[in-house]
Amino acid sequence: MDVVIVGSFTTQPLLKSLRSMLGRLELSAEVSFGQTGQVLQQCWNSHSELTGNPGLNVIFFRVEDLIAEAERVSVQRIEDAANEFCRAIENYLTHARGHLLVVVCPSAPIRCTKDVFYAISEAEQLVSSFVTECNGAAVINSSRLLQLYSISRWYDELSDRQGLMPYSPEMYTVLATVVARQLHALTFCEKYKVVVADCDNTLWTGIVAEDGPTGVTIDSGRKALQWALSEQCSLGRLLCLSSRNNEADVWQVFEHNPEMLISRDQIIASRINWKPKHESLTEISSELGLPLDSFVFLDDDPVVCAEIRSTLPEVLVIQVPAQSEQLQSFVHHVWAFDKPKVTPEDRQRVDYYRRDRMTRELRAQCSSYEEFLQGLGVRVTLTKMVQADALRISQLLHRTNQFNSNRMPLSESELLAYVASSDRGCLVVRASDRFGDHGLAGCLLFSIIDSELVVETLAVSCRVLGRNVEMRILEELNSFAASLSCTRILFRFVSTQRNKPAKIFLDAVAEGMMQCGNTWAYERKVVERIEEVWSPRTMLMNS
Repeated sequence: MDVVIVGSFTTQPLLKSLRSMLGRLELSAEVSFGQTGQVLQQCWNSHSELTGNPGLNVIFFRVEDLIAEAERVSVQRIEDAANEFCRAIENYLTHARGHLLVVVCPSAPIRCTKDVFYAISEAEQLVSSFVTECNGAAVINSSRLLQLYSISRWYDELSDRQGLMPYSPEMYTVLATVVARQLHALTFCEKYKVVVADCDNTLWTGIVAEDGPTGVTIDSGRKALQWALSEQCSLGRLLCLSSRNNEADVWQVFEHNPEMLISRDQIIASRINWKPKHESLTEISSELGLPLDSFVFLDDDPVVCAEIRSTLPEVLVIQVPAQSEQLQSFVHHVWAFDKPKVTPEDRQRVDYYRRDRMTRELRAQCSSYEEFLQGLGVRVTLTKMVQADALRISQLLHRTNQFNSNRMPLSESELLAYVASSDRGCLVVRASDRFGDHGLAGCLLFSIIDSELVVETLAVSCRVLGRNVEMRILEELNSFAASLSCTRILFRFVSTQRNKPAKIFLDAVAEGMMQCGNTWAYERKVVERIEEVWSPRTMLMNS
């Protein structure tokens, strides 16, 4: 992912630190800089480096730099400059191809009268509020910047006057950190899906077996951690517990300690027992149907952390500080918790998995798989993508590994460019059953070649597999192809280490196949009515 940086002041001094951080993070990125002092021009120019970059675009600016003549600074001019900047950002976003990060940097402290100081603060707030409401953009303001990274000396008056380099080397390292963190978030935010937390001396201070459910301490530090974990739930990540404890004791804390911020309903899966924790994490992974490399594990015990790092190296292990007073700062520096893009489906994911639990209970009550499917009452629709679906579809194309016939990890802008062609398109899969709506659960990208509908990729979320959704998709796709007067459907398939479920399905429903290099083409004729040639039981027997 390429990075373009423009600033109202000289930003090049951050490059050395940024390259060092990207190297440690194993992130590959070409970093380039726009002309200093040309922020507004870059935003208004639809062909600028900033507008044309499909990766991460960063704007560093000080409110004072937006005013050309320092001697004419006034409260009104500061307000006008902030409004002009917002209009420029609005224009930029109509043409932008990538993600935007706006960093509102602190203004020179020695130049500010009281009135100007308050005017600059209000202007920063205006810009921050505006950018926060914009799709495809994020913002961090100066007060947040200095709160996150407390350094004693951040302003350099001499270098500001001589070379428009207003900050100390330490502050430029802070600015580099902000860029590296945002790039990390955009690269890995879809990877982490599950957060597993310990209980004793992690969610609370103390040992519940010794102190009792109301005797453990949940002070401001522990509350900060619990609040952060609760926020992860709202962002669509699944919160689980792994604790070496008596299970009843742990749930007593949730039910009877009035200081708890996390509720039992937010816990999607738990392993509260005396097994080694690597076994518990493996079991949770199997229960959720999610790989261990999507797990973040939090524990205060260095021995347990070492155990997980050794036995499950794919899990991201984060050791929680032993001292509760360190937690308020700690939670703001867990980069794995960052998630710059959140869809409605993300916010409902906890409910999806809770309904999945009810689905498993129904299955246990049924004497046959056919009885289970009939009782579940699955409904599937296939509709053409609209622009509002682009973010969620891009997520699916990046995230889905098991039922993904041909990985095409397109960004939002790349997806919109793909469907802009008259002979290509994207269909959205929505599914529901007796327990509720699963929302946008799959997608397929297609092209029309003569009388053939070519499915370039079919991606379906693992949360709806095992419900015969795949067969319903095929029925809807057959009807769609018939409406376009197509006579055949071709599915492109490229094998990976994880997409065996997609292959099992295509092997069962295809009437023929051919190979070209590492790509297979599975063929079906378009018919009036599709016979039931496949069952989710096939997947279970072959997995």
